[in-house]
Amino acid sequence: MITLPAHNIIIDLETLSTAPDAAILSVGAIAVDVDRMRICDDFYSAINPKQDAWGRKTDPRTLKWWQTEVAFETKQKAFSGTPVLPTVLQQLRDWMRKVRGATGAIGVWGNGVAFDNVILKSAYDECDIPPAWHYRYDRCYRTLASFYPHIKPEAKNTQPHHALHDALHEARHFLQIIEHIRKEDTAIHSYRVLHP
Repeated sequence: MITLPAHNIIIDLETLSTAPDAAILSVGAIAVDVDRMRICDDFYSAINPKQDAWGRKTDPRTLKWWQTEVAFETKQKAFSGTPVLPTVLQQLRDWMRKVRGATGAIGVWGNGVAFDNVILKSAYDECDIPPAWHYRYDRCYRTLASFYPHIKPEAKNTQPHHALHDALHEARHFLQIIEHIRKEDTAIHSYRVLHP
């Protein structure tokens, strides 16, 4: 039987590098209540892309990718942030703590074991702000999805590379997978009861 904290957050970052010290263009987050199997809140902010003061780096190849491969409107939104990095990190921390409530546990799911969570934790360290979750609750949505390749997202992501839309798309797929796992667990349990 799969056990998860009741509250889980699906995180998506748009960045200017794929390294742990990447400059973060925007943060999208979706709060998911797995007890009620629903999306219950969201967070989004674009960030001022000038982040040298906090040790965040830009990779020329990633910058070129943004310039050549991403739709103009999406790119414009990603690069339009005015709040500075520490401000957004503190806002995200406050939002996560509100979502977590009094339970004390919150699962944070990034899309790639070495990407979203790692970059976000690095940014929190650089800005000397404690993150809102304990490292034991780091989770990888990409790994989960790879275990169930036959479960395809029911809806298409209409705005790829927009952090909030990507997080929402992943959160919906995450719920589909969790629902499937729970049905699988119930079927196995029922079989064992009938065939001890």
